[in-house]
Amino acid sequence: MSNQERFKLGIVSGLLRYYPLDLALRLIKEAGYDGVELWGGQYHGYVWDMVDSHGKLDTTRVRAIRTMCDEAGLEIAGYTPEQLLYPINTLVDQAPPFDGPALRQRSLRNLELCIEVASELGCKRMALIVPMWLWVAENGDYRRTTRKEILEASVEVIGHFVEIATAHGVDILFEPLVYHDSNGIATLEEAKIVFDQITSPNLQMMVDFGHVAVTAHREGIDPVAYLGAHLETFGDRIAHVHFDDNNLETDAHLAPGEGVIDLQAMMNLVVANGYRGWISAELSVLGPYALPENAERLLRDTRTEMTRLLSS
Repeated sequence: MSNQERFKLGIVSGLLRYYPLDLALRLIKEAGYDGVELWGGQYHGYVWDMVDSHGKLDTTRVRAIRTMCDEAGLEIAGYTPEQLLYPINTLVDQAPPFDGPALRQRSLRNLELCIEVASELGCKRMALIVPMWLWVAENGDYRRTTRKEILEASVEVIGHFVEIATAHGVDILFEPLVYHDSNGIATLEEAKIVFDQITSPNLQMMVDFGHVAVTAHREGIDPVAYLGAHLETFGDRIAHVHFDDNNLETDAHLAPGEGVIDLQAMMNLVVANGYRGWISAELSVLGPYALPENAERLLRDTRTEMTRLLSS
């Protein structure tokens, strides 16, 4: 079996965030991808655009997205609700003058609905992260959260979503972030705590080349070796791979070759480890990348480079 047969190549639709979804899907197919990872932002798949006036999921609209993907000849690799750019924080404490617990509950409801979206889309896979949670209200003032508090709260909220996902036949693809996006789960050791405590088969790992590289650099570890440690530690619980580049300092989600990550060595490790499944490019949705004069070129060039790396 060739590498092209072992893997399915996708891309997060957020690169084409300024494109109507039908046009984005057509361009993704023309660029040669096997599928699309549906970005949960306007106007590709923002969850609140798929909810009726009673707060219930409008399944007709969700299924219309599924039909559009089918007609474009693209599989849905997964549903990735936007959890950083949009106002959502599942761990927020007090936030005067607002009702902190109410904000947190609304964030929880947001992602509970997203699980339903993943089920109706037929992909049965939803990406999940834990947010930045820095402050606890205490004695009329604030103090910084402790590592113990963050880890315990993160495990609790992940467990909550896994329970709901299991009831809907959906897998949670948990993705550790980097230090400037989350103080929850970033390192291999922190992720291992989550997977040791939540053993459900509906919790699976998403590994992001860029996230691994930034965290490794910050920890003083070789990024390729750090990826190898992830593959060895989590084994067949790794169910999705994000492909992107950066300069090791920040998670810039650059196109391949625009950063310094040894993408060939990382791809070689993924192949050698026996991974089968989706490798999905996730390029920046911010800055000039998403403008049409860049997005369409990056869409094509990234697909070409992914194929070249696998062939090598």
